[in-house]
Amino acid sequence: MKRQRRLGFTLIELLVVIAIIAILAAILFPVFAQAKVAAKKTTDLSNLKQIGLGFFMYGNDFDDNLPNACANGLKDQTYVVAAEINAYIKNVPIWKSPSSSNKVGNLQHEQADNGYGDFIIPPNDPCIGLTTVPDTKDPVYFSDVYPPSDYMLNSLLTSYKQNGCPTGGQTNGYSHSGISMTSGGNTGDGINGIGPGSTTYTSISKVPLIFDFPVSKTNWPGTSVNFWGNFTGAFNNQQNLVMLDGHAKSFPLVQLIPDPTYNDSTGGGCSPANISWAYGNYQGQCFWYWGTNWGNNNTQ
Repeated sequence: MKRQRRLGFTLIELLVVIAIIAILAAILFPVFAQAKVAAKKTTDLSNLKQIGLGFFMYGNDFDDNLPNACANGLKDQTYVVAAEINAYIKNVPIWKSPSSSNKVGNLQHEQADNGYGDFIIPPNDPCIGLTTVPDTKDPVYFSDVYPPSDYMLNSLLTSYKQNGCPTGGQTNGYSHSGISMTSGGNTGDGINGIGPGSTTYTSISKVPLIFDFPVSKTNWPGTSVNFWGNFTGAFNNQQNLVMLDGHAKSFPLVQLIPDPTYNDSTGGGCSPANISWAYGNYQGQCFWYWGTNWGNNNTQ
């Protein structure tokens, strides 16, 4: 008797194949996800490296001094400086982190979309002077002048400077003074610089210049305002920084979380009394001081 040829799989065979595919997917998908994050982190480091080179090109034209940021506030200072540095880089997309989903940039998102009535300072403000046009194509974020920014300048390297720019407008004549990339000094009003006095560098390779955002009091674990949700780092508990010497590096997020227990009784470092003016009683932003006379060697 001739045997009938089978034209398909049995149910058991199909279930075995499906189970094998499911097992392979469970093994490979996390690997693919990690590879994707690693690729984004590499792209992010490349962005920061090129931004750091942009700062160096600017500094070469201005006796190693970085631009004055004629604006109040840490985020305001960053997007103004980004516009000035981008004149050298000429690459708007480079200011966007591959980890960010905010088209307007994380800086502008928190500054203008946080529900507190904050806003982006117009680029034609007399203290900024990047344009004379009163209204641009984007009157909320001014993204045709300010690059949508996901990276934040280490504003504590600068200081407030009264009457540092023309009075009037929204900044009322106050600016953040630029810093020297070599000496560490700034031209602002001394007590409003880092700590109670002027800044000097112990190692420019340790001084953070630009880092991934969010990095403010509204995102770190344990803070009362949690605008960014449960932030665990841009790249699998990792954050990228570019240092003042131009090299970019990735750090574990836990290494960058502020240490509120550190209190330098001599009047510098991360003493809460010295930095509460900048962070609304938010204590211990120690890593921003790395590589300076106010840094905590135990955290670097």
